[in-house]
Amino acid sequence: RVTADNPYDWSPSISVSDNLDEPDGSGFCIDIAGFGSNLNCNSLQAHSCKSQGSDTQFEYDAAAKTIRSVNYGSDCSSISNTQQQGGCVAANALDDGSDLRISQCGSNAQFETFEFNFSTGQLTIQGATALLCLAVSDDLSQAGPFWARDLYLADCDSISDSKYISWTIVPIPEEPGVDRSSAPSRTTTLSTMPSKTPSTVPDTNTPNPTATLHTSSEPSTNYYPSMAPTAVPTSSSGDHSCHHLKMIWNCILLTSFLTLAWVLGL
Repeated sequence: RVTADNPYDWSPSISVSDNLDEPDGSGFCIDIAGFGSNLNCNSLQAHSCKSQGSDTQFEYDAAAKTIRSVNYGSDCSSISNTQQQGGCVAANALDDGSDLRISQCGSNAQFETFEFNFSTGQLTIQGATALLCLAVSDDLSQAGPFWARDLYLADCDSISDSKYISWTIVPIPEEPGVDRSSAPSRTTTLSTMPSKTPSTVPDTNTPNPTATLHTSSEPSTNYYPSMAPTAVPTSSSGDHSCHHLKMIWNCILLTSFLTLAWVLGL
């Protein structure tokens, strides 16, 4: 989902990370100037993000390092199928204060190559004398039912408030040199948890104090087979009584035998 700086669900999206006092809380997106048949791809501005995307929907191509219009070509014609590609944002000059336009992608790579800084959220292009940031002005003007700000290139070091040059890109581009596939996942965590059956049999001379802490309804000998008693009777109270009677009888027989042997002088 697009974050709070652009409250609508459409994606991909490029919008200013700060709402910048947009009265309706819609945030600011890159926008093609004009409306409907009067769209002017030679002029770009920052504009209240529109609920349907339309001419305020742009995407960042991390591989090509370009900013593309999602719905319009370089000639401002509407894109009607997925085989067509939108035009690219290009600078009119590589100078502080330069305006921007939509151009045919690849027509002049130097003017359309934007690096995305993952730490600051800045979209930068190398200027003739300085690193230039994609920036919006601090002046707010009404544009029909919406609001607009100037969109231009600014010397990054000349902008004292970073909120005018910080952008949110959805989806988040892949950061070079960062392997996100190795990040621990819930599945990985669960797979490394100890199983009920230990891989090694505990030493019976050193009883495990946690052996009785298991919560399974199975006997603890299922966890530690070598600790199972080898000759523990499992009998009822009646069986115990019978066992005692047999012991008394055996004692009587042994006493009688010893007495008889004494009498006979054996």
